[in-house]
Amino acid sequence: MNSMEMQRFDENRHSSREFIEMCNASIGINYGQIDNSFGSGMIEANKFGEPYGLYSKNFELWVGEKDSQMQGFVSLVKKRGGSSKIKALIVNPSARGLGTGSQLYKFAMDQLGAGGARKVYGTDAFIDYPTIKYDLLKGGFEIEGSLREPYKEGVPEIIIGRMFQRGIPAQTIAPTRKPKSEGLDVKVSEFQEQDLLCIREIVLNMMPDFYGDIDGDFVNRMNLAHQRYVKQGIEYSAKPRIMHVAKVEGQVAGVGLFAPKRGGSAKLSPFLVAPQFQSSGVGSALIEDIESHAKELNIRRLYHHFPSCSIISQLFFTKHGYLPEARIREPYSPGVDEIVASKFLK
Repeated sequence: MNSMEMQRFDENRHSSREFIEMCNASIGINYGQIDNSFGSGMIEANKFGEPYGLYSKNFELWVGEKDSQMQGFVSLVKKRGGSSKIKALIVNPSARGLGTGSQLYKFAMDQLGAGGARKVYGTDAFIDYPTIKYDLLKGGFEIEGSLREPYKEGVPEIIIGRMFQRGIPAQTIAPTRKPKSEGLDVKVSEFQEQDLLCIREIVLNMMPDFYGDIDGDFVNRMNLAHQRYVKQGIEYSAKPRIMHVAKVEGQVAGVGLFAPKRGGSAKLSPFLVAPQFQSSGVGSALIEDIESHAKELNIRRLYHHFPSCSIISQLFFTKHGYLPEARIREPYSPGVDEIVASKFLK
């Protein structure tokens, strides 16, 4: 066994160039649009604590080293609600076959367990059978679903998860019966600063029942992410997001935020319609406007996650052509599973 010492990545101690080259060579195989900004973005997140994350709260980049040489690395992302994600685990080619990956893996799981994570999850490229086999047989993970070509055309992914703690399952929420509103004049446009207070109210009223740690900081990060898009366009390392707002007679009725990802997908979250405007055409107008904008940006696939206990969400996204792909166990709140559903736009 190639015994290593684990250290947080430090630019004064570790070679940024070597780390970025390892990222490009290993991650670029199964993921599209991987360039130097991917590795440098992880270095920045490690230094400043995930400054651009929305559902992510903190980021740690750990290096396994022996005789002052980098043997491999593992990156850990702390999420809102108490779960964590292994974003990447890479072994230096010169250290493969020596147990390096196993040591990185054990360190990651020990670190997350000691830190109180309820759950850890990640994704594997479906064509990478050796990694999948290792995760399931030795890592204690279970498959929670598959994703259709999320990060590179022609390369599906599987979602894997391991629970440290289980919550009480959330009760199914059936849609309430109410008279259908007709003839609402719904207008959808990109976010404007004056809408922020109304958006804050919708987010803080609707999300905390299903997502942990939703607060004013979450809303502020939504705003800042959109501003990064306005100023920089789609600069992946800055994690821009595009926010659209639906209004009825000038009142904010719904909001949707989508984040372009490397490889041509975009994550739509949150997507919220205020309760008094549900089943009145607001959601349909909002998602159709978002899809139109996403197509203009050459996004080929849009995906969304929503609480599995919400029947109205299941019906809405099925109606609009989103195919369920996975049921993730309790990623953002104890007892609340999430459905991932996607739609190819081109």
